[in-house]
Amino acid sequence: MTPDDDETPDPKRRDLVLVSAAAFAGMGGLLALWPFVAHMNPDAGTPVPPRLDVDVQNVAPGQTIVVTWQGRPVYVRHRTASEIEAARAIDAKSLPDRLARNESLPHAALASDENRTLAVRPEWLLVVAVCSREGCILAKPDSVSLATGESFACPCCNARYDSSGRVTVGPAPANLTVPRYEFASPTRIRLL
Repeated sequence: MTPDDDETPDPKRRDLVLVSAAAFAGMGGLLALWPFVAHMNPDAGTPVPPRLDVDVQNVAPGQTIVVTWQGRPVYVRHRTASEIEAARAIDAKSLPDRLARNESLPHAALASDENRTLAVRPEWLLVVAVCSREGCILAKPDSVSLATGESFACPCCNARYDSSGRVTVGPAPANLTVPRYEFASPTRIRLL
């Protein structure tokens, strides 16, 4: 037997075979997962959630209008100066729910009146008018005594919410949700 006939395998050749096999198996795994990942994408026929423009030109201070957005009632309240003042006088840390529940802010934002409205137009309050306990539609502020500083009330569980939509009394566990919105013009609010 000559030295050239040595039958020990070449380590470089063995590494190349192992790396090639691992790469081939990895690519096969990715190709097998591709249909599952592609399935998670939204269907091309799925409609984009609609935006809603609300004309607030004729809404007087102290008045509330109701709009339906994404299947939910939203109260658009033109707050008076006294309502804003009363809401800002309440310390958010004294409330049953300290979170703003504003979809435009981080989850941990405090429930100050400033975090419940847009700074450029604090006289406008938009809240989803559904009680956080029972899911009932709230009574409009015009039908609730504003003398107590409460603007919204649940007819089922008697939870009360202030002029900023924060729970003050009753069994409701959370403040009313503030949907994402912006001012499209001085007299038009766009729910996003």
